[in-house]
Amino acid sequence: MANATRQKQQVALCFLDLDGFKAINDQLGHEAGDEVLLAVAARLSRSVRTIDTVARLGGDEFVVLLTQINPSDQITFILDRAMMELEKPIPLKGGRVTQVRASAGVAFFPEQAQTAAALIDAADQAMYAVKRARKEPFNMDMGAPTQSS
Repeated sequence: MANATRQKQQVALCFLDLDGFKAINDQLGHEAGDEVLLAVAARLSRSVRTIDTVARLGGDEFVVLLTQINPSDQITFILDRAMMELEKPIPLKGGRVTQVRASAGVAFFPEQAQTAAALIDAADQAMYAVKRARKEPFNMDMGAPTQSS
């Protein structure tokens, strides 16, 4: 944030919550859930620039910190790419395949928040607004084993 202030740039924080993750843990087990979390972290990391940061806060919540954002349309491109990667099928051990989707909210420094805690809170609130606005639940394939050729 200090660097962004010096450089007169924005910082965007994206708060992501995985939709359908509880069902994976409940129906496929925590080992499958761990595989999904690792896949999500890897996909998010590959989707952002090397100057950005991806972190798991806990459970099925992730944050992506986008720095050196000018112009802000870069944010849309980066996050669209990340969301498309997340929605691809995730192969699991044992030949199963599952899928998740993420709800995401974005907040900006310095426009919406002046501290890290306030930035996380603003992005979290934006994410919950997205969840509430969604009308259809996410229906995922719960992992029928794939056929090997």
